Parts: sequence; C-alpha cells; structure tokens
Amino acid sequence: MTDNVIEKTARERTPGGSQVNFPGSGDITTVGISAVIEEIFPQDGNAVVYSHAGPLAGGEAGTGIMALRARIRNASDFAIRLTELRIDLLAESGGLLAPAGPQILFAASQIGAAGVTDVFGQTDTDGPSFSAGQTRSLHLQKIQNGRCQNVFFEHGTVDRVRLSFRFAAGGLEEDVVVVRDVQPATHDNGTETGTYLYPMKARDLRPGEFWSGSSGTNNSHHKGNERFAFDTGCQFLDADGGAPSGLMPGTNGANNLDFRYFARPVYAMADGVVTAVRRNSHDNLPGCKTDVPGANKVEIRHGNEIARYLHLMRWSIDPALEVGTEVRAGQYLGLGGNSGSSTAPHLHVDVLDADTRTLRPLHFRDVYTQGVDNSDPSLSNADWLELNGNSLPAAGTSAEVDKVMLWPSRERPRDLARGVDSSDTEDATADHQAVGLGPNVIVTATRMAANNRLRLFSYEVDGNAIVRQSDSGNQAGAVQDHAVVEASSGLIAVATQTSGGRHEIIVWERSADGTLTRVSDSGNQAGNADLPRVVGLGGGRIVSAFRTQEGKEKLAAWHVTSAEVERLGSGAPSPEDIDRLALSSAGGSGVISCSRSAQSGRLRLRLWDVSDDGNTLVQIADSGAQGWSIEQCSVLGFGSDLFVTATRDESCSRLNLTAWEVEGNVIRPVGDAGSQGDKIGSDVSLSLSDLGNECFAVGLADAQGRASLSVWCVERDYRSVTLLGHSGTQMGDAGLLTATSTTGDRIICTAITDSSKQKLIEFTH
Repeated sequence: MTDNVIEKTARERTPGGSQVNFPGSGDITTVGISAVIEEIFPQDGNAVVYSHAGPLAGGEAGTGIMALRARIRNASDFAIRLTELRIDLLAESGGLLAPAGPQILFAASQIGAAGVTDVFGQTDTDGPSFSAGQTRSLHLQKIQNGRCQNVFFEHGTVDRVRLSFRFAAGGLEEDVVVVRDVQPATHDNGTETGTYLYPMKARDLRPGEFWSGSSGTNNSHHKGNERFAFDTGCQFLDADGGAPSGLMPGTNGANNLDFRYFARPVYAMADGVVTAVRRNSHDNLPGCKTDVPGANKVEIRHGNEIARYLHLMRWSIDPALEVGTEVRAGQYLGLGGNSGSSTAPHLHVDVLDADTRTLRPLHFRDVYTQGVDNSDPSLSNADWLELNGNSLPAAGTSAEVDKVMLWPSRERPRDLARGVDSSDTEDATADHQAVGLGPNVIVTATRMAANNRLRLFSYEVDGNAIVRQSDSGNQAGAVQDHAVVEASSGLIAVATQTSGGRHEIIVWERSADGTLTRVSDSGNQAGNADLPRVVGLGGGRIVSAFRTQEGKEKLAAWHVTSAEVERLGSGAPSPEDIDRLALSSAGGSGVISCSRSAQSGRLRLRLWDVSDDGNTLVQIADSGAQGWSIEQCSVLGFGSDLFVTATRDESCSRLNLTAWEVEGNVIRPVGDAGSQGDKIGSDVSLSLSDLGNECFAVGLADAQGRASLSVWCVERDYRSVTLLGHSGTQMGDAGLLTATSTTGDRIICTAITDSSKQKLIEFTH
C-alpha cells in the first residue's frame, strides 16, 4: 500500500539551481525530487503497531515500544539520499492532534560524530542512497555506540505518529510526511488469544530461581528485525538478601556450566510447524562468540508468524524435529546454550511476519513479572503482576534486564503461612483420613493405636482456633483400613476393611452441635476385600473401590441414608491383579481409579461412568500401557477430562506429579512436575485436595518422616505441573501427614505428632 503524502516541500539548497554532480545520478538541475513511502512496518491494516510492554509496578500503564521499518521508492530519474528522519508522537484531543512527547530526530549528519556509527542501519556517511527508480527497505533506527536506541512512550498516550523523511539531491531537499494511526500489535499466530506462552517453564526452576528478561531497552544490542526480540536467562535471589546472580555458587563465569541458565529446557510458545533447524554449532566459551556457522536454532511457523529460538546447546535439539514437523505448545525443543553470536548462555527469541519477514512484537499470556530494586532485592509474592496480552516489561538499560524476574504460570507463587492448631487427641492414633463439611467443619476418621478401633472426630474452624467438638467414642469396632467421604449434607460414609476382612460401609450423622452418631451400615452386603476407597457423587450416592479376594480391582455403587445402606451396581473387575489403589470423583457421574499392577508394578488409570440409578458402572477410558513402575499412588479428578496423579516412583523416592487428559477412550499424560518433588519415605500415603481452578494441595512426609504441605497447579497449555508454594519447615515436629482437607481459602492438615497424637494444623495460601 502507498501512503498518502500530506505534506511535501522542495527547497533549493544552492541558489540559482546550479548543476551538481551526484554519484550515480547523472547531471541534474532544478528537477524536483520524487520519493514515495510505500509501506511502514509493522502494521495492522493502515495502522502502525507497537509492542505494549507490561508494567513493573501495580497501577502503571506499561510502556509502548515502537520499532519501525519503511519501504521507500525513489521515483526520481536520478539518485537521492535520505538525510534526516523526524518522528512526532501525537495524541488526539477534541479532534485536534497535539504532541505526546518530544520530537525524535534521526539525523544523517550525526554519522561520524563521537560515538555514533550508524543511523539508518547502514554506513553511508551522508545517509542512505537510492539510485534512480530504486526501492529499499530501511530500519528506522538509530545506532549509538553499537547499541540500538528504541522509541519509548507511555502506553495509551499516543494515537498517531508523524514521520517526516527528508531527501536530498544536489542543491534540492524535499520532505515527505506520513501520518499513521497507532495501536498495540495483535497476533495472527494460530492461538485463540493471539498471545504466546513463555518458552521456559516454572517447573524447571530450582528454589530461589526465576527466569529473567525484558523487552527492548534504550541501549539494546538487538537491531533491525530483532528490535522486538528478548533474551532470557536464569537468576537466583537469596531470601537473606543480595543482588540477583546468574551464576552457580562458587563459580566465576569462565565456563558455560557456571551459568544457571545453561542446559535448561526450551519449549515451543504455540502450536506450529518447524521451518528450520540447526544442531551442530559448537557452544562458545563465555566471553567469546562466533557467527560461523551460526547459532543452533529451531524456527517454527506459528500461524502467520515465524518464531526463532536461538543459541541452543549443540546436539540438544529434539532429534524428531525436522523441517515440516508439527509441534504443540509447551513441547520440548532443546536445551539452552551459548552457540552462534553469543557471549554467555541465554535464549534469544524473536518473531517475524511470515509473509513480509518484517519484525513483530511478542505478547504473552500466563506469565507473571516483578522488578527487583537495588535497595531491596527480595521478591514478594503479593507483588507479582500478570502479563495478560503484554510483552515483557521494558528495562531502562541492558544492565537492568537481569533485574526483571519472570514466573511463567497461570498462577502466581503462593506463600503458605501456618495459622492455628487444634489440641492433640488424648489417645495415640495410628492413621486417619479427613473430610471437609462446608466452609468451617472438618471430620476425621481415625484408627486408634491401642485397639485399631475406628473413631470419628468433629472439629470447627473459625479462623482464630480449631476446636474439637466431639468424637464418636466406641460406636465402631476395630478396622484394618478405611476411607471417608461426605455422602450428603450431614451424613458421613466410611468405607472400611473390618477386623474380620469384610468390606463394610458405615454411615454417621453429624448434628449441628458436632455430635457424631452412627446411624446405618452395609452389614454383609459385601464380602471380604481390602484397600477400601470411597468417593461421593451427591444425593447419598457413593462409590467404593476395593481389592477382591482374587486380587482384582472392583468398584461398587451404594445409596446411603440415615436409615439404610443399599448396594446398587458393580463394575467389572480388573483383568490384572493389583496391590495399590486410589479413587477420586471425576465430575458429575464420573469416577477415576488409579492402581498398580501386582505383576508389573506399573500404574494404570481407569475412568468410570455411573448411571443415575447406580445400577450400571461402565469403564469408558483407561491409560493402557502408558504407566510406569511405582511404589505408591493417589489420584485427583478436576472433572471428566483432567486428572492428576501423585506417585512415589519405584526408581527413586521422589514425588512425581503427572497431569492426564482424556482423548476418546484413552487417558494420556499431558505434563508433569519434573524434578520439583520432594524425596519421600516408602510408607507414606499421598494425599491430594482440590483447591479450585485446577490447583491442588499435596500432603506427605519427607525422607526424614517430617510432614510437609505443598500447593501446585496444572498447566494445560504449558503441559506441566507447577509448584506454587511449600510449607518448608513450618510443620516443626509434626510427623506423618496422611490427609489434607480444604475449607474455603484455608488448608487443614491432619498430622501425627511425635507422641503419636492427632493434630489439625491450619495453613493459609
């Protein structure tokens, strides 16, 4: 598209129209200069677009960053030069345009002045030249001391931009003025929101680490089509104070492995198709760089934009990635390295329009950011700001880039703070399960240590105290194992393995004052079975799972009231023997089971649908042979299509959290927590509690037997599970944590003290 010229002037610089010889132009006299500004990039329609860099502090609008490129045609029949560019940022008010900031001058006469090497992206001493009829594309940038000076303004304050190009030939000068609307950039990258994920994941950070990076600065080494690019590194912030550091402790940056970022995984920012790959360039030593044969890279076409992921480690790129390979958002690409034009390990990412190969801004979603002040380098979780459709915040200079901390997640990090505790039980306990009834009531089903008798305890949580209201006394006999669920309002169902080995459902009623009364049970409706598990479907419908005498997993539906427990339908037994079992509701009439094969030791998930009358239980999906060898397992459903498992893997004692999705009749893993899990003991139960918005709490014991609590979220887009917060050492001497329950915005942990007493501990998050 050709811009309308709204102002055009020609002046004689030498009187009388005297003849001037201009190299390559031939002889000219007073013939007028004719120059056409054919395109201004980047653009959407007829508007110039800019990068909206997110704010670093709450209440700020953020920064607009403008980096332009022009396609200019010399319509004269002789050579001309571009000698000056003036940029006026304009704001509209009352139908009039007024300056929105000082005029920005890019003058060719600056070339050769102290410290100025290039103005328009080339080294013509008197400005870029155009032969007769020539068309050139020029980056409208000013390079000073080898660094690019970008155009910055407060987001939302600029409505138009006026670009005044001055051309000269012989004794003539001509100004060509173009005015364009200004708006934030949008993206045609194939995503629903037109935004990108960050190419790093929070799950790959060690404690105290954050990713670092910013949008183009006032003193950037990114030039030309890279002016909207960003570099990312990894920084550590000591909770006890000190400036951010990108180096490992005790190192000096002489080797690549000294850098925290080196060899960290890099991921695709959106779905797309690979357009270029380079794997074999060596990694430079820090402080040195080479451009031959260039950086290891992956280029991916995301919709109508091409993203370049540069400086990857030699031979680290996924061997399956070739030109034409389809990739998914969050998919592993390679490891961060120091190849190509790079002096230290980092990742460079930029985006180009796929058709014009001109620069485009990068705007993100599901990223939180926070600036670090020199006077106070600590980070507060309350100060994280979400980048929702913004580019990375703009640092003032390149030296400040590493002080912009980034947290790629849809949830900000959380502080877990210990609140009030209950009193200890008088008698020692062996194990317990807990269930929340409404916002302020917790009921525990506890096996007492002295006689294995089942006893229920009712607690009320009011924010200032956790008060034990009552217990069920001796209303139940001894049990070997048990699980608890709320069956309906005020009714609590406990699935047990009795002392005689029978699978029995016992129902309790809790009155308004907390009194617990046994009201019904299933009697002899089920035979001998162990590993009892139970979930509620609402309205008195529950589903129990157990291991039959034949060693098979089996599910049974029940209807419970205060008067009776009625057994309904059953599911088909598993084809293989099992020796571990977990159960969770899965939205509506769904139930998800998780078991371990007694033969192979491998994990397997099964999704069940329960009919409204409870008479039919049908398996509708399973994970097949995708599971791995585990020691223990737990499962939590977030609906009928998303689940998370917590396992202690057989190969190591680390907690492994994995998210799963349903595709047709197959349950597939979609992401995991990586190495974020704690080392855990071999005899703990893994307890999962839903916190809403696909976030959850995990209660367990660490390798030393101490209780710990952590909060996580499932990142469907990032294809990972992210640790948001951890209780650290706040549990003190509390021992094995076998259950967590949630009430409102609180998490209630049920722990065993060092004297084997039961205690409830409140945490806020």
